[in-house]
Amino acid sequence: MKDCYTWMPLQVRSSDRVYICDTGSGAVLELSFPGMQQLRRLPLFTRKEHVNTLAPVTEGSMWAVLHNLGQSQLAKIDLSSGMEVGRWNNVGVQSHGLVEWRYWFIMLDSGNGALLLVNPDNGRQMQIWKLPDDGRYLKGLTVADDVAYFGIAPLVDRQSRDDSQMSCELGAFDLIRNTLLWRRQLPTHGLLNVVGAPQWGESSTYKAVTSWARATPGAIRDMSQLQNDFVGGRWGSGVPFLNLEAKGHGSSRAGPQLILKQVNVSFLLEQILSLSSDKWSLAEQRRSNAVFTNRQSVSERFKPGMLSLTLIFSDNAGESVYWFPYFDLLRRALEPLVEEILGPNGMDHVIRLQLARMKPGTEVKKHVDSGGYAQLAHRIHVPLTSNGGVLFEVCTPEARSTSFFHTDEETCHGIDVAAGKAFEVNNRLPHRVVNSGQTDRIHLIMDAVEGIRRHTLLRPGQVCQYKETVEC
Repeated sequence: MKDCYTWMPLQVRSSDRVYICDTGSGAVLELSFPGMQQLRRLPLFTRKEHVNTLAPVTEGSMWAVLHNLGQSQLAKIDLSSGMEVGRWNNVGVQSHGLVEWRYWFIMLDSGNGALLLVNPDNGRQMQIWKLPDDGRYLKGLTVADDVAYFGIAPLVDRQSRDDSQMSCELGAFDLIRNTLLWRRQLPTHGLLNVVGAPQWGESSTYKAVTSWARATPGAIRDMSQLQNDFVGGRWGSGVPFLNLEAKGHGSSRAGPQLILKQVNVSFLLEQILSLSSDKWSLAEQRRSNAVFTNRQSVSERFKPGMLSLTLIFSDNAGESVYWFPYFDLLRRALEPLVEEILGPNGMDHVIRLQLARMKPGTEVKKHVDSGGYAQLAHRIHVPLTSNGGVLFEVCTPEARSTSFFHTDEETCHGIDVAAGKAFEVNNRLPHRVVNSGQTDRIHLIMDAVEGIRRHTLLRPGQVCQYKETVEC
């Protein structure tokens, strides 16, 4: 790259693009990767606005933090047109850093020495932690495994920031428990400018990352041991499952979500996308799959617009289990994936298995799964495709100290639904899903019991009456 620029405090990579803040001029530079050839120069801001952070958190758009040497702002950039399309004012003072975490933004209100939780939909903010000591500010931010890591630097003049005698601190704040874990002195020999976790993802300076994707089975077991209060046991694979008794109390004892493991979903997704589109229609499923009647009204009430493929289904009690013809269409991809999560003979534990496809703009309304099957089974989701506009919330009944995001008495948690991250959800708590993105959301959803169930095979075109029992 031959061109010279005046002041470039941050560079971020997103796929085959690199974006750079040219703070001295206020421009945003777009370069190719790995060639590092300049593709565009977007003269979006001024030198005084002091752009210092870029965060391409969603496909086709990017957020920029404008330091402003005072009251800071958040600007949204449409990458297709290269134009600014929105701005939130008064987002901290002399702010640095922006990391997307569970559909919110974590930011550093550096001038006030504070961590901010920001709602990207309306710019509203809440201070979640503040430095107890003066004379220091925050710079450099990453979020890994729901912990925010950030630099704590002494306030010095700009000429002293490269002083080899200066040391900074690293702080760790647990975003779930809302508590500072530790502060540690580091021999930085100058200003601590960037904090990241590149070993877990190239996007670690602007998107929350997780160590689970790179963890060994032993590490997964060690991490899940921390959740003993609501872990009820383990599948044959060693993967944990929630305590059904804790789930059944309808409280937060079992937690809203238990992460199981990262799995490779590419083969299953390839098989699904190769199916003809009419396979998702009820008319075609009546002809070539099988159908349980008396369920459509519930689906239309709580899941309007949801498309589904039923592969395995049970009666309401979760005792009698039926394999549908469409299971054979995807058997080669499904069985290895289920056994990776549940262990050998994992299919013998499955009482329900479905593919759920949410088109853009659709919603699963808030509900609680209350049938006998929900009391016996563990609800496991395997996200196959997702997007930044998918919100999956599970609500716990504890009263919340602030109504910043919710005005009702429940505390609703946006849970992690990254593609390939298998998790168990506490479906005995109220939960809802919204797809406000531009692409489909597809999940493999299974209900698995700790015991063994035998299956009855259904033939193509077979119609069964779904009541308290199933009549075929």
